Amino acid sequence: MKRLSSLEFLLSVVSSLLLICCGGLIVVSWISLRPEGAVEPEALSGRMVITEGAMFSEDLRNSSSLSFKSLAFDIQQLVSEAFGHTELRRLYRSCQVLTFSQGSIAVTFDLWFNQLIKAKEAEQQLGAGLQEAEGGGLVIDRNSIRITDQEKLTCTFEQGMCFWRQLQDDDDGDWIRTSSSTFPQLTGSSVDHTLGNSSGFYIVTPVSPGQWLKSFRIHSLPLTPPTQPLCLSFWYHMFGEDVHRLRVLLLRSSPSQPEPAVTVVFQRDGNYGDNWNYGQVTLNLTDEATVAFEALKKGGMRNDIALDDITLTTDPCGPAPPEPTNVPPPTTTPPIPADCGGPFNLWEPNSTFSSPNYPQSYGNKAQCLWTLHTVEGRNIQLHFLDLNVEATYDVIEVRDGAGPNSTLLAVLTGSDGPAHDLFSTTNQMTLWFFTDESGHGQGFRANFTSGVNLGSPAPCAAGQFQCQTGSCIHGNSQCDGVVDCPDASDEADCDLVLSLTLCRSWGGLAAASSATKILGCSHHREVTNVNLKPVS
Repeated sequence: MKRLSSLEFLLSVVSSLLLICCGGLIVVSWISLRPEGAVEPEALSGRMVITEGAMFSEDLRNSSSLSFKSLAFDIQQLVSEAFGHTELRRLYRSCQVLTFSQGSIAVTFDLWFNQLIKAKEAEQQLGAGLQEAEGGGLVIDRNSIRITDQEKLTCTFEQGMCFWRQLQDDDDGDWIRTSSSTFPQLTGSSVDHTLGNSSGFYIVTPVSPGQWLKSFRIHSLPLTPPTQPLCLSFWYHMFGEDVHRLRVLLLRSSPSQPEPAVTVVFQRDGNYGDNWNYGQVTLNLTDEATVAFEALKKGGMRNDIALDDITLTTDPCGPAPPEPTNVPPPTTTPPIPADCGGPFNLWEPNSTFSSPNYPQSYGNKAQCLWTLHTVEGRNIQLHFLDLNVEATYDVIEVRDGAGPNSTLLAVLTGSDGPAHDLFSTTNQMTLWFFTDESGHGQGFRANFTSGVNLGSPAPCAAGQFQCQTGSCIHGNSQCDGVVDCPDASDEADCDLVLSLTLCRSWGGLAAASSATKILGCSHHREVTNVNLKPVS
């Protein structure tokens, strides 16, 4: 490794000292330029009232609605124009409208600046700027403007949990900030309320299996009693057949009590469907208190409760919105009778039939019987339109004739139907459907027709033999020891024929089998061929 020379070492030391000095100068400059007495909030929050130029509607409570977005844009433009007429025009950055509420139209918003500004100065400058701004028809009551740097409850959860806290000793777990849908399906929300899509954030209770009662809380910072009532508003989502309860609590501490006194100021119970619902409560504080949202769970997996867009304003709440309607619990489908309601006797034209509850699940431990009928002299053709039953364990028996002892034509299971239609040889056909104690499928659907000699092949010409497959071969090919029919039916049921050649000689009869080599009867006077059929 190459060693540094004295000059190189000196230069590196000087460079390091210069970097340290530069960093120190930056810190000193920032401290010297910082306004004396300024408070350092994340953002200033504000409130003002629109008296003319807009009408309040319920759509303005929904930050995803077109009405909210349109009026919020106009207000943000108006605030920007107002600060453009003030001494803060170079420091002002942006305004974000949070909520609209009733009472003419009350607006809450956040203000952002390039450097720290005192709340009182921002309030005075905004009032002065609004006097100069045109407003586009909107009239603001300048006496209603309030700008504060107090740590606030208002939170959209887009940038984090704001000032909401999760304590470790008073509940069973933490709320989760998320922007995605929750697990399992059929519970929780798939979008947030602020943006109305999957990119926005909200908070939701965690998955919590188990049948015991569990509590999940988030807490505000302590609230100092104001001179007037406060309105706490929020959006909540309670979806799932196992959802239990959401409460808003006021926790008041007292030196004489080890535990805070708890007052329930809001409560909702049950499943309200896959919707965000608006909630509000007026807080009349006489002592310092903390607000807590509490979700209670007591079993099941589909029990998520979510919150978004919490707002605290310094005015009583307006008229309460209609309370949402609970989703009725799912009804239980009555069990399908094991006897299927039969037996069934079917005649044309009532020729289409199916398994119980098709195409839904059929019952377990079922024994279903259908008997298909036509008139004497005709036979039946059975066609399966659909077949889907539990393989191996649930089966369909098709029999030629009536009753359980008639000839078996096919046994069907799974989802593979017969390769071709099934035909009876009589005017009746029987179907038995057997299922075991578990498992199921869609079932089956079939129909039948009747006719004369359905499924029978056309007869062969004279001198020909008809195979059981229906094909024809030459008559001499039957029982000749060579298979000619595809199904070998030409060599079935043949008698064994033993050919003997008898030679009459001077000394008696000599016999030889036709299956052995015969030397001939050249020395015999007479030859007789005899076919001997063995006695069965």
